[in-house]
Amino acid sequence: GTAVSFDDAVWDEILRLLSQLKAVTGSRASHKNASAYLLSLALLVQFAKQADAEARSAWKAAPDRSLSAEKDSIYSRVDAIAQYLQQNSSAQIRLDELAQHFYLSKAYMTRIFRRVTGFSIIDYLTFVRIRRAQELLVHSDADITTISAMTGFGNVTYFERVFRQKTTLTPLQYRRRYRKGIS
Repeated sequence: GTAVSFDDAVWDEILRLLSQLKAVTGSRASHKNASAYLLSLALLVQFAKQADAEARSAWKAAPDRSLSAEKDSIYSRVDAIAQYLQQNSSAQIRLDELAQHFYLSKAYMTRIFRRVTGFSIIDYLTFVRIRRAQELLVHSDADITTISAMTGFGNVTYFERVFRQKTTLTPLQYRRRYRKGIS
């Protein structure tokens, strides 16, 4: 097998989830909490592995090392876009405005993002929003409509449909299954 390498942000998130998992294993609700953290960790690792594999195969074909500066520049741009999406995931983000923000054409931006991460910008944004919704469902008392708005989905019906597609549970089912202290 090929060694998988994650960037520092992914490692930090994996380590954070592992430490939370470790912290809850001694508690009374450890099975529920451990399951939630393991699911989050599995999703994150799956995302990171797929992104890493896509990035490796996309760049493996480069015959000339003189392209490494260009690759670094592209990786930096994609990293900046991903960070921006994470920090602004609750906002309504339009691809043309995002491209303008980074002084790129929309076509070039979407192409390099997919080449580096293996995901479209919309798929990545959806992943970030679903992950944030999972955290809010487990750790807040906000209702589903509020969480839908807080995570940038807006329309609660759309939020519930996408959430179920990505997690196989409705938001309410997810909350009931993974929330601390709920039997």
